Amino acid sequence: MFREYPLIDPFIEETKSGRKYAQALQRAAARLPIDFPHSSIEYENEVRIRGEIIEDFLAGNLPWTVRYKPGVIRLLKGKAPLDSRVNVIQTSLFSPKRNLVGYVHSIKVAVGRVRDWSKDHPSIRGCGCKNKREMIDLLKRLYDHSYPSNPITDDSVIQAYEHLFPVRKK
Repeated sequence: MFREYPLIDPFIEETKSGRKYAQALQRAAARLPIDFPHSSIEYENEVRIRGEIIEDFLAGNLPWTVRYKPGVIRLLKGKAPLDSRVNVIQTSLFSPKRNLVGYVHSIKVAVGRVRDWSKDHPSIRGCGCKNKREMIDLLKRLYDHSYPSNPITDDSVIQAYEHLFPVRKK
């Protein structure tokens, strides 16, 4: 199973915050347990980006981020209930230091099993990878050490988020 869930329309200003965004998020949250019954839903209000790609991300050159957590599908939403703007946090694999560097709107989430992920999906190049294998290898480097008893396999459910309107914190 692989599916995209739209959250906001980047060409309609009112969808970036307010009722329409909240409704789209609710629709995605209601549909995800049907599509992926063995996964739970968690909400996050931040996107963590590795320091080596933060400038490209904030410049809009890497509009997708990919995530994995065993048995969990994470949805992004702002701190305010109706806000699509989430914090952009610069991180490092080797340091617990977290640095708020800006904000971004999450406009779409793609969710699917590794085996079902399209080799042509824009999330692959959009997160800086050349092909699906490179994206999966990146996810394994980032997450397998965090979840040693649940490494990424072809049956793992992963997520990718499309972002627009990055704003650097002043």
